[in-house]
Amino acid sequence: MSDSTKSDNINLLDAGSARWQLATRYNSVTDEHIPHVTSIDWEHELVHEGKMFSISGVLTALGAGATGYFHGLTDSEIVHFRQAAIGVTGAPVDITFYEDATVSANGSAITSWNRNRNSSNTATLQSFIGPTITDLGTAIEVGQIPVAGPSKQSGEASLFGTEWVLKNSTSYLIEITNNDSQAIDVGYNFLWYEL
Repeated sequence: MSDSTKSDNINLLDAGSARWQLATRYNSVTDEHIPHVTSIDWEHELVHEGKMFSISGVLTALGAGATGYFHGLTDSEIVHFRQAAIGVTGAPVDITFYEDATVSANGSAITSWNRNRNSSNTATLQSFIGPTITDLGTAIEVGQIPVAGPSKQSGEASLFGTEWVLKNSTSYLIEITNNDSQAIDVGYNFLWYEL
């Protein structure tokens, strides 16, 4: 394939934790195709496969001393909860992640988005805001957004240092408590993939 007008020859191989492309690319200097390997990391590949999902939004006017809740219900797919990025307009704010919660009402559904906009895959993890809680369950991770300075400027936190592989058919809660003396807005972005 020395004709530079022809498309590159690319073969894809799965190599466990990476996607490898064995390709020949045209080199106009030597007028030949040169073999080379390119790769992307596994999580990047999950986006390409349509298995990475997210929800995001703003919980507005969470009152002083008030608590807001996000509720998640897993199904039969294995959910890898990757990131909980939370930004607030005031602080301090406590954040707690609970497993095996009991709720009497799920709350309002939150639409999840496939990170590959060409994929028709939908998330099996159901997400809600404002559930009615009977029992919080077991706290499995705790975080805090501290006061950012004398003017109580906004702050942000990433709840997880690494991912959680969630149990199937289980109820989870993320609790956000506003310890500021005034109402705050809470921005959130939760990211996960399903296998």
